[in-house]
Order: sequence, then structure tokens, then C-alpha cells
Amino acid sequence: MKNLLLFFFLCIAHVNLSAQSEWKGIFLFEKFMPGKIVYKTGTEKSALLNYNKVDEKMYFILQDPDSTLLELTQTSYIAEISIANRNFEHIKEGQFYEKINIDNNALYIRWKSSIVSEGKSVGYGIKSSTGAVDNAARAFGHLTTQKLQSTESFKTNSHNVYYLKILNEFKRFDSFKSLGKLLKKQGKSAETYVKSENLDFKSVEDIKKAVAYYSQDSQ
Repeated sequence: MKNLLLFFFLCIAHVNLSAQSEWKGIFLFEKFMPGKIVYKTGTEKSALLNYNKVDEKMYFILQDPDSTLLELTQTSYIAEISIANRNFEHIKEGQFYEKINIDNNALYIRWKSSIVSEGKSVGYGIKSSTGAVDNAARAFGHLTTQKLQSTESFKTNSHNVYYLKILNEFKRFDSFKSLGKLLKKQGKSAETYVKSENLDFKSVEDIKKAVAYYSQDSQ
């Protein structure tokens, strides 16, 4: 098993940590955080970790003089990862969902983002639109050594997907109404709660509040 663990940290992407300031919005955490990898055998390993929301892969910092950034591979052997007291469950092919226990329910978040170029500066504060993701996605989505030109700016758009795990199956919901149907919390009371609390489905915290509220009658 020890020999096998040596191969878990192979890289398919290789960039220097100094580029971290350019990845705002690409990774889930603002910086690489101390985390723990738990394998299905029970073996644990500590590392500085972060989750890339664009290519939906987990990355870690190699403890070498260059602080090399590598993608976590051989993830089929991993049960879960914890980062900053947050838990991530391996789903498939290197993809992880964040698991949040709320009362007797488990909320799963598939953190997912895309990159959109905002254009290149042409002077006098004016930008010309490139109208594409192209370079940004290649440079940051897959962490190649390719760089955006210094005059080009970009933004990230969120496309998170939410699930509840019911009877060991992932049940997706894309609105407070569909969440209510999963937890059999429908009608005026649910609608009134969402409106009275001014909940926004774009807010993860508001979704967590709704799950907690709807769970009250599903226990």
C-alpha cells in the first residue's frame, strides 16, 4: 500500500505557486489550505489543498523548493477530503462534491464555474470584447503554463449544482420549489418562508437555510 500511495500524487498540470494571485474565483478557497486526504483503506495524508471549480479537480502543493502545484490523481482510492473543516466526497473521475450535513439530511454541492473573457484594454479605460472563453479557460481551467495577456481581464460565472442524498441516491434540485418537493415541504408555508426570509437561490447560505427549514417536517 505504501508503494501505491507514492503514485497518488502524479501531475498532469504543472505551474508555479506564484501565479496564485491570478486565480481568484477559479479555486474554491482564496488560498491553499491545510487538508486531510482519507483513503478507502483508512490511511490518511495531510497536504495543502484547494479545489478548482473550472476543471472540477482537486489540487495540492508539492513541498519542493518551487512549491509546485499538482493535480490530485488516482482519486478512485480516496473516500473523502477535509479542508478547513469542510468535507468533500469523491464522486467520479477526480470530481468531488462538498457534503454538508443539515439535520438528518445531506446537502451536496457540485462547485462549478466557467471563465468568460471581459476583453482587452485598448487605452483610456476602454475594453474591446474578445467574446470568448478560449485563453482564459485553457490558462486557468486546466492550469497549463499558458498565460493571459496582461491587458486581458476575465470573470468567473457560477454554475453550481445542488443535490440531496436520499436513500443513497443523489436527487438534484434547481429551485426552492423543487427542494420542497424532495423534502415534501410544499404549499403556502414553504413559499411564505422563502419570501419572509428573502432567500436567494444564488446564495449557498440561503440554500442551507432552506434545507434546514424544510428538514423540520421531513424528520
